[in-house]
This record gives sequence, structure tokens and C-alpha cells, in this order.
Amino acid sequence: MVKVEHIAKSFGTISALDDISFTAPDGGITSIAGANGAGKTTLLKILSGVLLPSNGTVSIDGIMAGDDPLRARALTGTVFEGAPLYPSMTVTEHLQFVAAMHGIQRKVANERMLNLIDACNLGTVTNRITGNLSRGFRQRTALAAALIHNPSLLILDEPTSGLDPVELSRFWELLRSFAAGHTIIVSTHSMHEIETHSALVVMMASGKIIESGTVRELCERSSASSLNDAFMYLVSRQGGIHGRK
Repeated sequence: MVKVEHIAKSFGTISALDDISFTAPDGGITSIAGANGAGKTTLLKILSGVLLPSNGTVSIDGIMAGDDPLRARALTGTVFEGAPLYPSMTVTEHLQFVAAMHGIQRKVANERMLNLIDACNLGTVTNRITGNLSRGFRQRTALAAALIHNPSLLILDEPTSGLDPVELSRFWELLRSFAAGHTIIVSTHSMHEIETHSALVVMMASGKIIESGTVRELCERSSASSLNDAFMYLVSRQGGIHGRK
């Protein structure tokens, strides 16, 4: 379980996040929804330990990230937008390298790698250079690398951007298969994907949470027939969608 309490982030005089609080439970996918500039990426960078908050706390399985950042990072796996990989390595070499960086013993690392290659359907590309992979295979390789150390929390920033319909379906199916054993937090501005796959939705605009709940709860509160309609209603009530990075 991940608890976010009163997170704020400023860059000089610019406020990027303002009093963000929510709890992401185990066993499901929590989606951070919002238009470009809502503050989603800044929030995920704080959750992953890349950025420090100006105020507030993050706890991962009871570990306070501010008090024990190394342990908190060890509990976290991340896939940022674009799925950055080492482009001159093969898929196998990349996964072995990431496992070594986490200090995983070779025998354990190899066992996990083989399991993830199978789970992520990477068997046909293990010896291919990652720089030559399709976007779908890059995303799945990045996901396998993020899971190699068996983290409690998996963070994904716009993971389906640019995927074709077949790759998109396979990727969400893969995420759902991992959800039972992990806390998964995904940022996206695709309301259709969120509506189909999320257990909890946190809606953001201009660096603030405007509403959170299940898809059904958000639609009922907004008297809307779809999550997209609910989002547009909630954003208009707040007075806009633009603002933060």
C-alpha cells in the first residue's frame, strides 16, 4: 500500500503540486488521470524518489520515503514515458545489467529473468538489440526490468503512449496479471483505458486532485455516463485543465 499525504512541490515561485493526498491499495491499478500539464509526471517522480517534495510525505508498505529513501527506492520499480533502455544491449543483457545493479545474486536473477521473459512475452527478442525493438517490445522489456527486483510498488508514466491497438491490449493484460502481487500506479490521459482497467482513479488538474474514487463513484458524483464526461464536468467546475508539468 502507498500513502501520499499533503504532497506539495514548487520550482522557485512556480507551484507544481498543491496538497496531494491519496492511498493506492494493493491488488489493483490506481490511475492518475489528467490532461497534459496536470502535474502527473511531477507526482510520479516524487513517488519514485527522483524528486523530493517541498512538503508532505510518501510511505511505501509503511516505509517513509523521506526517512529511508534507499529502502523506499528498493521497493519501487519504474517505467517512465518512452521506456528508456540501454540501446546497445540485447534484451537479455539489459535485464542482467539491471538485476546486477539491484545486487541480485546471479542464480536468483537468472530465474527471475526467465520468468519475466515468459510473462512479458519476450522470448522471441531476447537476443535482439533493444535499440532496434518495436515500441511494444521496448515497453515490455522496460516492464520486465522494472519488476526484476520484485518491487512492492510499480510506477508507470504514460506507458501506452504510441502503442498500436494490439500492443495496447496486450500491455494492459500484462499489467492486470501483475496487479495481484503489486501496487501499481499508472499515469495517463486516456479516459477509455482508465475506465476499462482501473480500480481507483485520481483525477488531477493544475497540480491539484479534483476528485478520486472508483469509475462508478466518479460517474455517479458527476451524473455522467462515462469517465470522460465525469472528468470534463469536474474540470469545468474547477475552472480549467492547464497549469503544471
